[in-house]
Order: sequence, then structure tokens, then C-alpha cells
Amino acid sequence: MVDSGATHSFIHKNTLARLRHPKIEQTSNTFQLANSSEMKILGYVDLQIKINHITTTVSASIVDSLCANFILGGDWITNYKVIIDKLSNRVSIPTRNGLSSTPIIQHDEDTVFRVKLANTIILNPGFNTIQAKVPISSAATVLFQPFRQLQYERPLLLPNALLSIDNYLTTLTITNTTNSSYRLTKNSLLGIITYLPQTKLSSNEAQCAAITPLRPPPQSNEKGDQSCFTELISHLNQEHQRQVHPILIKHQQLFDTMQATRANIKAGHVINTENAAPQNSALRIYSLEKRHIMADEVDKMLKNGQIRPSQSSWSSPVVLVKKKDGTPRFCIDYRRLNLVTRKDEYPIPNMEDTINRLGGNAWYSKLDLKSGYHQIPIREQDKCKTAFKMPNGLFEFNVLPQGLKNAPPTFQRIMDQLLANTRWDYCLVYLDDIIIFSKSFKEHLTHLKDVLATLTKANFQLNPAKCQLFKPEIEYLGHIVNGYGIKPSQTNIEALANLPVPTSTKQVHSFIQTASFYRKFIPNFSKVVGPLYRFTQQNAKFDWDNAAQLAYDNLKQQLTTRPILLHYPDPNIPFILSTDASDIGIGGVLKQNTSSGIRPICYTSRKLKPAERKYATIEKEALAIVHGVEKFHHYLDGRDFIIETDHCPLCDFHRKKSANGRIDRWSIKLSEFNIIAIKHKRGKCNCDADLLSRYPVDTNNVDTQTTTRTCLEQNVQFGGCCGAITRSMKQLVDNKLLTTPAAVTRTRNELPQASSATNDQGNLPPIAQIFPFEQHKIKAGQQHDAYIQQKIHKVSLEPNSDSLLKDGVLYKCLTRNGQDIQVPYVPAAMVHQLLYHAHDHPTAGHFGRDKTWNNLKNIWYWPKMYNSIQNYIKSCDQCARFNIRRSKQPGHLQPIKAPEGVMEMIGLDFCGPTQMTENGNRYIIVATDYLSKYVIAKATPDCTAKTAAQNPGTRCFIQVRHP
Repeated sequence: MVDSGATHSFIHKNTLARLRHPKIEQTSNTFQLANSSEMKILGYVDLQIKINHITTTVSASIVDSLCANFILGGDWITNYKVIIDKLSNRVSIPTRNGLSSTPIIQHDEDTVFRVKLANTIILNPGFNTIQAKVPISSAATVLFQPFRQLQYERPLLLPNALLSIDNYLTTLTITNTTNSSYRLTKNSLLGIITYLPQTKLSSNEAQCAAITPLRPPPQSNEKGDQSCFTELISHLNQEHQRQVHPILIKHQQLFDTMQATRANIKAGHVINTENAAPQNSALRIYSLEKRHIMADEVDKMLKNGQIRPSQSSWSSPVVLVKKKDGTPRFCIDYRRLNLVTRKDEYPIPNMEDTINRLGGNAWYSKLDLKSGYHQIPIREQDKCKTAFKMPNGLFEFNVLPQGLKNAPPTFQRIMDQLLANTRWDYCLVYLDDIIIFSKSFKEHLTHLKDVLATLTKANFQLNPAKCQLFKPEIEYLGHIVNGYGIKPSQTNIEALANLPVPTSTKQVHSFIQTASFYRKFIPNFSKVVGPLYRFTQQNAKFDWDNAAQLAYDNLKQQLTTRPILLHYPDPNIPFILSTDASDIGIGGVLKQNTSSGIRPICYTSRKLKPAERKYATIEKEALAIVHGVEKFHHYLDGRDFIIETDHCPLCDFHRKKSANGRIDRWSIKLSEFNIIAIKHKRGKCNCDADLLSRYPVDTNNVDTQTTTRTCLEQNVQFGGCCGAITRSMKQLVDNKLLTTPAAVTRTRNELPQASSATNDQGNLPPIAQIFPFEQHKIKAGQQHDAYIQQKIHKVSLEPNSDSLLKDGVLYKCLTRNGQDIQVPYVPAAMVHQLLYHAHDHPTAGHFGRDKTWNNLKNIWYWPKMYNSIQNYIKSCDQCARFNIRRSKQPGHLQPIKAPEGVMEMIGLDFCGPTQMTENGNRYIIVATDYLSKYVIAKATPDCTAKTAAQNPGTRCFIQVRHP
């Protein structure tokens, strides 16, 4: 900012911190402002200002409160005889060659900035004080106006207020008007602030709806937040708490998560690419919203010193991946870099040896490092290889980012050198999990104190939320460890142990196939499974008795205990992860091919969420792989493993970029794992994972409830899931919903009514509620439809089982999913309107052919219904423009190189069919020489490949033979 009213030039201390500058001259002077208040000067610094390639120098006063980042005042204007021309809106500086001028960027007198939430928070009912961020460094007084749409759409109230800004942050009061907690995500737009001149402030104060006195922002403890200590040791008695608390206070900086730290270690991460050429990726196109998110993340990492501007010839693209809570995660796609990186063979600890050393102890503590990779520095000459491209520049990491190939071995090496190698008798490290174990409470105090002191000295940072201290029993690497010994975690076998009792012969057959996969480990397998074999016979009746139940339970028990279940995997053998997906769930089995055969280690499965059930098949299968890798990450981190899937198109998805954005983001998440290969396994051989996917564990985080939505335009409340087409719908095409006796009875006895406020829609099928067809309209439409009137005439004269005439409306009698239903004929004039509501309507979601057909087939009928749905969707402009292409595009035509001699290359083609000749010929086969254009033609009776092979080649060699 150029301010002719300021006698001196000023710079905010935070702005100066981001610049390279000479030594600061300390001072304790103060300046008097126009409003008679005083401003303390922290020091002076000489800075070079370049405008239009003209370098000027100014001595700027450093302050901690300023309305702009930098103000060029009267001293700079006077020294360089700067001319400010308000008529032409330009600033000019005299030089030897004349005036050098630059335009003035005009702002309104009231400068407006957006206010966003600084961090994701949970708002309690009533008043809450929150911290917000703004794009200006500091200001004494600004006017805040809330974002009205935020208050209309959410149960929140924000008052108008006068705020002060310090270090790009301000504090607001917000009211949660509900009786329950409400989550507000980071970067939510709260409102705008207006920076006002002092002359206008008094007039604007009177216009504020409410001026709220605000408490100052909470002061964080520079050495750490002690509030987490109480929760960490709350399970201990008072005497033990009294002994532990001083240790935590002494090392409280370990638990301070307010500021990112970097470990003080000698060796950093090495990226060994040998003689590989730099890998460079093109800049991707991002939406405006994603650009804001990426810019905020980069600013945060720059502030923390985790990245720096780069001039590297290497580059990788940025990808935003959604976390489980829906917030975006900033990721770099390092797949191309990983392909040329030499593998680090540093060993990951043997899991069996690690677990066995823990059993029989009385006390356990588990420490988790906060963003562990980001605390490890990178070797200086390798930082350039981590460069990533952004729309606003090229940056590189100073610390170890997520997604690099050798990150786990590097982390394990550093932690071994720091802790495990010298404290192996009471401290073990498995990647970023540190566990301390002791025989007595007194010993554990000493051991914990030693480990915390070592981590403090190395400047590491812990994640208090994931730490556990002084526990008599703890879960570690998939096992429960306590003073009595070791046992596998129940989560390893939960997916198989909770299989429901079969309800059909097909389910029994599937279970026996899975058990047969491990039959060599089950003594007397045929005898154990004997009572179940009768269900595998053709046309067998399902008659479940006590003998079958006992055999089923016995087989499940043997599949989830030794010797089948492998408690301790062999570190020298690659893991095998088999995954599969069905329409309702995903499943996976982690196993190893030991010397005695393939043996399972863990099972996992879960139900698909309502939105996930709408995924394409390839996306469901990819989701099963990602779920399996994440579930078993403590086994797979730093280890080689193979993935088995029955979906062949996924065999290379971890190496190649996909046209499907969702699959591409999942591939980036897997890039940090050592996947040897993804192999195709035929479905009938993938029976164990297939069984788990068809009978998934009902996890708590899968929300199968449907909620009521309100359509604001029509002021109509759609029950359940807004017909058949909203994204929160729970499988309206399920047999459970569309073929229940109640639904069938409704279809027989009444016609679905229009979705008006006067109609009782509670008893209608949800899909029928959105179509504006009342019974009298259907009846009137049928009376004007010639085809339907012809059918009505036939039914009146000769009743049949195909159609039914009731109350003057013609119904079609159908059998759907084993149920007899009756649905009304739709007049041809109404078909287009019905298809519009089923496909194009704002609540429809532009579903595809099969989903639209499934939504309509149990409610309406008209001739060639499936074909008309298909043709309507094919003609949809939005679907054609925005649908993802799921097949490879056709290749480009390639030019044919001209031959060097006659008859080196000939072209063959058929001409016809023509009128049949006397000899029975209808086609002409033509051979043309590419160089001389010489033509040979012969009549043929057909145009088959056999005819083409027999005639022209022989003819050519006879007529144009070499001498």
C-alpha cells in the first residue's frame, strides 16, 4: 500500500518473517497515530523495493499491528520524488530515461475480505467462541457481517460485530440453536469483514444489528496442552496419578500439537533414483474450490517449514483425497517417482518375535507419533525429487511426505537407532507405534520417563488422542496382550465368526466351498462336513436341522482357530490379500502361502453404505482392495504383498492412471505400499473373500437409515428417500421394498396418486410419490389412447390373465421377483412426462438405463417399455456430456508407408452384394496394388474370409509372378 498520509514506511512482523532481509536494528521507539493512540516500533530494517525493474530502498519500521502487510509512506515518496497521479491512476518514479509508471489498483473505500473458520470444530448447544482466519495480517477495528445463507441453511446464529485482527486470526461468537452438538468444518465461510477508515467508523457503528463483546482468543500453552493428561491417566488410582502426572508435565512439549515440529536427527530420508531421468507430470486442472483448499494447505505447510519454493526439474501432481469424515486430504501422486526409486531393504521387525516379547508383563504404554512422516527430514540433495506442481507455483518438501516408496523402512531405521536398539528389553518400535512394557508399576515409571526424555531430546511430537498410558491390557498389531499371555484380536476373525445361519442351499454350498479351500488343515473334513453335503445336491430341499447346525458351528470354529488360523505370519514370505465385492458388502482375507499350504491370518468384511451401493462394479471391487489394505495396514506396512481379485480390469490400477477419478485417488492411497502385483483370480476360486462380501459384518459406521428430505421449490415432503432417486435412498429396487405383500396389495387395489399436499402419500410406494399422475388423469389418458382402447375392448369381451380392467383403468398383470402384481398401462402421451420425472427431474439424479427400469417396472407398464427407457436415456444431453467413459477410446488412424516395389503391398476389399449372376455370384473381390494401383477383380458367390484367402492371393501370384 502506498500511503502519502503516513510519515514513515511500515511492515508487519509476520510479513517480514517470510522475506529474506538484512539484520534488524532493534529500537523501542513509538509513533503517534492520527487517533492519538501510540504504536510501538519493534525495530528497523532496510528493504529493497522493485517496481518496473527500478530498485528502490526504504527503511521500514517493524510493527506487530498493521492494517496492511506493508505501507510505503511519505519518506519513500519524498526520497524518490514519486508522483501520484489520481487522474490517470498511476504512480510514477523519475529515472534517467524519463518517468517509469505503474497503474494504481483501485479499491473501494471499504475494503472487503472473507472470513473463514480456522479449524474444524464441534459446536455445543448455546454460545460458542470460535477462531476464524482472514487474509489480512492485523487490524485494530473491522466490521463483521455474517454470511446470511449460513444462518438460513444451518441452525446457527452469528451477530454483526466489531472485531480486531491479530496474526491473520480473529475471534467470533456463534450460537448453536439446537439441543445437540453441531459440526462445522474448516474453511466454512462465516461472513465478511469491512476495513473502515476512522472517519466512517462512527457512522457504521450505529448500523450494526448487534455489537457483541468478545472474549480474547484462548491462550495456548507454549509448552503443551495439559488438558489431555487427565484423560490419559484417568483410569489410574489417585496415588498412581500423583506419580505419573509430574513426568507428563516435565515432557509436556511432546504433547503440544499446536505447532509442527521436525526431529533433530543426523540422517534424513534418502531417495535413491540412481541414473533415472527426472520424472515430470503436467499441471492438472482444478476447480476454484479445490484451488482455495490447496492454497490454504500450502500456506500452512510453508508457515510450518514443511515445504519451500522449488526450482526442481522433477514434479508430481497434487490430488485431494477425501478422508472418512469428508474433509479433503492434501496428497501428492508420487507413482512415477516410486517406479524409478530403488527399494530400501531395511528389515521391518518380525511380528511374532515382537508380540512374544510383550506377553506376561503387568503394565503397557503405547505412544503414537503425530504425523510421524512429517517429522522426518529429507536429505538436502533429494528434496528436489519431492517437488509438486500447483497452479500458483512449484514447491518441494523439507520433510518426509506421505506416498513415497521407502518411507516405512526409513522411519523404522530412525526409530530403531533412537529407541529400540538400546532399550530392547522394555521398548519395542513397529514403524510409528512405540510400546513400553514393564513387570511393575515402579519399573514402568522409569521406563516411560526414559523414553519420553529420548523423544523430547530428538524433538519428536506425540499424538495424545492415540496414546495409551499404564494399561494392564493393550491391543497391539492385531493381538491382545496382557499379564496372562497373548491372544488374537477378535476383530481378526469377526467377519467369519459372525456369519449368519444359512437360509438356502446356495448359501450352504458357498460356505462349503470356502471351507474346502483349507480342508488339508481340518482333520476328518468329510466327516465334519457330512451333514451339510446333502444341501449341495441338485434340487435339494432346504431342511436345516440340529445336525446341520452342529456341523456348521464346528466348521466355523475350526476356520477361526489353530492350526488353520496363522497367528504369526512368516516375515520372509509375501502376504496374499484376497478381496471381493458384492452388491451389499465387501470382504477380504489376508493369508500366506506357507510350506504346508495357504493359511489365513485375518478376515474382514463390512456392509456397503447406501452411496457405495450405487458404485460401478469396478469401483466396488477397488473399494474392497482399499478397505483390505487399510484394515491390515499394520501387517502390510513395509512388507511385500500380492493382491488377488476376481475383477481383471484392476490388475494394473495401482500403476497406471485411470480415467475414473475415484479409482485414481484410491490408487494414490496405495502407492506407499509395496504391492508386488495385483493378480486375477477366477470367481469360483476366490470363494473365501466372496463368502465374506455376501455376508458382511454390520458395522456401526454404515448408516442404512433413510432420512426425510424437503423439496423447497414445491414445498412437498417426500417420505423416506424422495422417491426412487435421491442419493440417500436405500435400494428401492430391492425385493424387500418393491415386492413386500403390502406393496403388492397397494398395486392391486389402488393407483399411485400425484405428489400433492392433499394426497396421503404415506401409503404409496416411494417411487410413485414423485410422479404427477392421478387416477383420473390415467383414466382420461387411456380413453384417448387407441392401443389401450383396443386392449380394453378385448378384455371386456374375453377376460384373460394378461390384463385386468378395474374401475375403468386397464392394468397389466405381471410376475416380478416371484410376486404377482398389477400395474396400470401408461398412455403413450404420458410416457415422455413420466420418463422426465424418472430421469431428468432435479430429484432424479440422471440414473442409467437399468436403474431407471428397476425403479419403474413394478409401478407402470407400456409396450416396449425397456427400449423406450433406453432410447430416452441415450438422447439425454447431460448424460452424454458428463458421463465418465468406461471404455478405451478408439485408436487414431495410422498412415501406411508407401511400398518400395510393385506388388509388395496389396489391398483387398469386397464390392456388393449385387444382382446374382447366372453362375451364382453376388460379390466382387478386388485386389489393388498400393504402388502401381494395378487392379485385379473376380466375381465370388459370397464375401467370407475363406473366399478372400483362396482367390485373390493365388490370382496375384499367377498373373504377376517374379521371373
